[in-house]
Amino acid sequence: MKKLTSTFLSILIVLFSFSSSLIASAESNQLQIDLTRYFNCDAFASNANATDGDFDNNALTIVSDGFPSPIVFAGVTYKLGPISTDKANNAVKAKSPAITIAIPTGHYKQLLLLSSASNGNKTNVPFKVTYSDNSSKDVTLNINDWCNAGPSDAVNNAKRHIWVADGQPFVVDPSHTVYIHQFSIDLDSAKQVSGLVLPVNNNIKIFAVTLIVDPNPPAASATTSKVTSTTTSKATSSVASKAVSSEVSTSSSSSVSSAAASSIEVSSSASTVSSETSSISSSSDTKEEAPPAGPNIPLIVILALVALGIIGAVVFLVMKKRNNK
Repeated sequence: MKKLTSTFLSILIVLFSFSSSLIASAESNQLQIDLTRYFNCDAFASNANATDGDFDNNALTIVSDGFPSPIVFAGVTYKLGPISTDKANNAVKAKSPAITIAIPTGHYKQLLLLSSASNGNKTNVPFKVTYSDNSSKDVTLNINDWCNAGPSDAVNNAKRHIWVADGQPFVVDPSHTVYIHQFSIDLDSAKQVSGLVLPVNNNIKIFAVTLIVDPNPPAASATTSKVTSTTTSKATSSVASKAVSSEVSTSSSSSVSSAAASSIEVSSSASTVSSETSSISSSSDTKEEAPPAGPNIPLIVILALVALGIIGAVVFLVMKKRNNK
């Protein structure tokens, strides 16, 4: 019986180690954006200093005591600002002019963000994702008030500070729960994301942004080659067109010279375009890049293994207790 118990314990340890490695692999597919340089609002306050901060533009704040940091929701980790530090900004107020959050160069499947509104629900709030090829994707989100539940709430049990009357100290609101809402924007992983343009609305606050890295992005070289080929072809065609025009308006002997000169101009233009394209590709390589993605492990597999490990631990304890008897 002791030998069986020892073997079972060894299997349990291996199972837990494997589950831990899977969780680490899943997290490596995520890129948490550091919003420190964009923070312009102190949305949190501690119970010891409830007057610190202003989430709703009326001096009310989210209680930082007991608030989770970082936030982990649906397998995604969100990095928060300094929510427990007095007089420290920890949220991005979507004020004018529109703020663009820079995204490290990389291929991503999804952009997820945490946000809440104040002074009522906000509908059709415009966001824009920009790509490195100057294209973009417009998205509208419905962001609920911080005291109203939403379709997907990363935090659903926080509290807020309120004031009861002028001259009275701020207290924890006993009748309202604070919600932090999660939003997901699907991305074109064939392109490289460059930024997220926020709406202009002082009632919208952004707490965190996380991107899901595409572990199998399409080959970027094929796209670059196609762009280079098309650009060179257009330049060559344009110069050749000019050469034909010149040939019609000049004498027969000068046409030969003009054609020869045009041939040189075509080669020179094509070479210049190729050189510029090469220069652009080279400079883009120097940009900050996203970390390499780990294997794409489904969340359900990770949860199943963790659950199996817990069940195994319970069985082991029961067996050990019976063995002691």
